[in-house]
Amino acid sequence: MRKRRRNITIVNNEIDYDKLAEAIVNAQNNTRAKKKNTSKLRSAAMSFFNGAIYSTVYFLAGLSIYVIWAESYAKQSASLVGCIILTAILAFIGIYAFLCQQESFQDKDSDTREHFNINISLVALVVA
Repeated sequence: MRKRRRNITIVNNEIDYDKLAEAIVNAQNNTRAKKKNTSKLRSAAMSFFNGAIYSTVYFLAGLSIYVIWAESYAKQSASLVGCIILTAILAFIGIYAFLCQQESFQDKDSDTREHFNINISLVALVVA
């Protein structure tokens, strides 16, 4: 029978953790820079669409208030209390949509995408 020899060597590697941390940070910054450049146009388009949705809502709220007072109340087909209540509700919706539009201009890219997805779902629900 033959005896096998086994050599065991101990490897002692010195790791420079400062250089490793610096390399990781540089790699993350490069990845973020590439991702930011590619999604800038898409984020701008989504932000514009979000603002357009909000402006459509407050425009329709204002138009509805005008129709309530010019058409319904002027022709005595609606009561004064009903017109006042509808005006208050529509004014709240319009002001809320305006404030949402103003806030959407300051959103980050991830928030813009989330709001875009929510707005698309809401538009699909209204259309359906």
